[in-house]
Amino acid sequence: MSIDREGVDPVSFGDVGIGEDAVEMYTHLARRGPVPVDDLDAEVLQQLLEVGLATSEAGRVDALAPRAALETIADRHRQAVAAAHRAADTLAEVWHAQRAASSSTVVHTGTAADEAVRAMIASAEDELVALNLGPRGSRKVRPAPGVIDALQRGLTIRVLYDKAILSDPAALEVARECIGLGEKARVLPDVPVNLLVTHRQASLTLPYVEGKNRRIVLSSDAGVVEAMRRLFESFWTLGMPLRARSGPLDPDTGDGLPDWSADLLMLLGLGLTEGAIARELGISERTVGRRITRLQQALGARSRFQLGAQATRRGLI
Repeated sequence: MSIDREGVDPVSFGDVGIGEDAVEMYTHLARRGPVPVDDLDAEVLQQLLEVGLATSEAGRVDALAPRAALETIADRHRQAVAAAHRAADTLAEVWHAQRAASSSTVVHTGTAADEAVRAMIASAEDELVALNLGPRGSRKVRPAPGVIDALQRGLTIRVLYDKAILSDPAALEVARECIGLGEKARVLPDVPVNLLVTHRQASLTLPYVEGKNRRIVLSSDAGVVEAMRRLFESFWTLGMPLRARSGPLDPDTGDGLPDWSADLLMLLGLGLTEGAIARELGISERTVGRRITRLQQALGARSRFQLGAQATRRGLI
């Protein structure tokens, strides 16, 4: 089928995941839809379906009203920009505070670093927050020293993990063990650093070098601690919940959704492609597509945008 290109503004929508061909296809669907799905380029159509600009039913595709979908994308970009500005402000404060209060900062390496972290966690009185890059190099994955004891004594712990943890079964099992003990956890595509913050101290893990001892910078300066906590909070708001185990998720009936629903909805919420989701879950892209379709049917969603909205409304992600 030849797509009608007349009157299409050549403006680029690439930054929001919509290519020029997708804009042309959307214009065509808006004028002529619904049209048979077999008449359309599958890869281009997928762009429209993923951002909620088109719907596919009974073998035919039609355009959806654009404003809701594009406003959602715009909001996501505004949040990311705001988070970047907050991070820049926070790190600038850290820089100046560090220069002004270097005497309150100590670098620990090897076993001394582990003991410093253990003492820091043991001294936490109300809450511990952390950014976690996940597995790096060949280091054995284990909970931070003292975390299990802290959870068992009732300390509130919030951890934001990098999505790399989803690709490492051992690391994911450790995280879920902590979640089972009460840890609150979220996942974000790009966590910038390993960070621990209590009410009085902040520790930053220096970049890992294979074969070298772990090195941490520990500061008790009040300005540094507050800046690091604000850095954590700016990223925490963008994360997706990580559950102890997948399971039935429907909050109304307690069942009705398969046991893989939680992980799939979380990965979709992180913005991963079908190929990336397939790699994370160890299944084929075709299986991912079938499972997404099944969830759309179960939740009454005509597009992936609507699936995300329904999952959020029901408290599934």
